[in-house]
Amino acid sequence: MTSNNQSFEDTLKNCLITLANSAGDLALRYQQEGKIEAEWKSDGTPVTDADKEADRIIKQGLESNFPDIPVISEETSEILTPAGDQEWRKCFIVDPIDGTSGYLSGKDEYTINIAFVEKGLPKAGVIFAPALKRLFLTVRSGELIELDDGQTKFHTVTPRQEGLPRAVASRSRHSQKQISDYLAKMGIDHHQTMSSSLKFGLLAVGKFDLYPRFGPTMEWDTAAGHAILQSVGGDVFEMGTGQPLRYGKPSLQNPNFVAKVQGVKLWGHV
Repeated sequence: MTSNNQSFEDTLKNCLITLANSAGDLALRYQQEGKIEAEWKSDGTPVTDADKEADRIIKQGLESNFPDIPVISEETSEILTPAGDQEWRKCFIVDPIDGTSGYLSGKDEYTINIAFVEKGLPKAGVIFAPALKRLFLTVRSGELIELDDGQTKFHTVTPRQEGLPRAVASRSRHSQKQISDYLAKMGIDHHQTMSSSLKFGLLAVGKFDLYPRFGPTMEWDTAAGHAILQSVGGDVFEMGTGQPLRYGKPSLQNPNFVAKVQGVKLWGHV
């Protein structure tokens, strides 16, 4: 590793931790004080004043530290798209609060998400669940840092334990039959459900082995989690093609996908 790469990674690491904590503290404070106000976007999903303020904090911090790298965010994605059909060579992809519906109802699974993407692939990322005091961070392959209620844990590439994969899935009611049918083909007859990108962090640290997703998602829903899962040997694949998800695309939309830890054999093309 060159000194330039080391310097970039050190700056990136410090920046991701600082911004995730700042945005997470703000989101938690809004929730604890019961002063969250929401409006509805054109796609029918909610956005809160906390989303907007967290987005501002993260974007200002990234632009200050990395002025030459564009920032794609859920709350301002229509402002910034690459020219033509090209992917961004480098970019940050941000979801200031993932799991906003749960956040509004007082649940604790919502997360702050920031990813660094290069040539379409996630290279670094942070997921922070402020209400759970749990943070997952990677800035280099083979190294995952987990902060769990003040305790620091380091994770490396490790093989999965024997037995049927432990599956987790979204709480979306609309895709439960597709999820159950997919898992049944692998001999799995039950799974847990939860919201937000927290699922990726729990996959990466060995709580679950498999996460199939049917239905619409965007790049900011998966980029940070994808980087974190890759850091310990896992990956996220398009259903149907078996290709890893790519980022910085003009559409920003993801296909159906399945995320898995190392050692899980998938059904069908993936």
